[in-house]
Amino acid sequence: VIADLLQTKHGRVLVCNKTLDEFVGIVTMKELLSELYRKGEIDIHKLVHDPLIIPSTLRARKVLEQFRQQHKFFAVVVDEYGSLDGIITLHDIIENLVGSIPDENEMEEPDVFMRNENSALINGEAPIEVLTNFIDDFIIDFEEIDYSTVAGFVLSNINKIPQVGDVFTYENTTFEVVDVDGNKIDKVMVTKKTKVSHEYL
Repeated sequence: VIADLLQTKHGRVLVCNKTLDEFVGIVTMKELLSELYRKGEIDIHKLVHDPLIIPSTLRARKVLEQFRQQHKFFAVVVDEYGSLDGIITLHDIIENLVGSIPDENEMEEPDVFMRNENSALINGEAPIEVLTNFIDDFIIDFEEIDYSTVAGFVLSNINKIPQVGDVFTYENTTFEVVDVDGNKIDKVMVTKKTKVSHEYL
């Protein structure tokens, strides 16, 4: 059982007796791994947290209120017969109310990864404002354009379904599509051309 737990990608696991409906509580993988590291063995029952139990019919905002009142971050959801429906976390509730947010185990990827002072790998979803660092006198007029991301800017210049290898130059900067996800631009290599001196000795 411990070996199976160590392979899970979940941050929390439900502890039950014989069936899922006989749930005892919830164990966090962080505490489980810490206990295993310190003692070399695990007594799961000592790590169990009493769950907040909520009906599956409860609305998201009501669930959020219960989380706040009881200082809980996860809950067990049961149906009208008291049978287990699943587990819900504070992260799930907030994401439902305000939109997608990074998971606690996710590392947020930077919008811009500088390769050197003149070149960067940029996420397609990065705000178009990041291009002011690469294009001289770049002016953004949102009343004149219908996009707000780097991917939108690239699409407006290539005017076709994007493919890896698509390249164009805007002012003093070269844009190359280096990664796509279906028809979506995922990564763009942006390179600012260096000025060449015409002075000769």
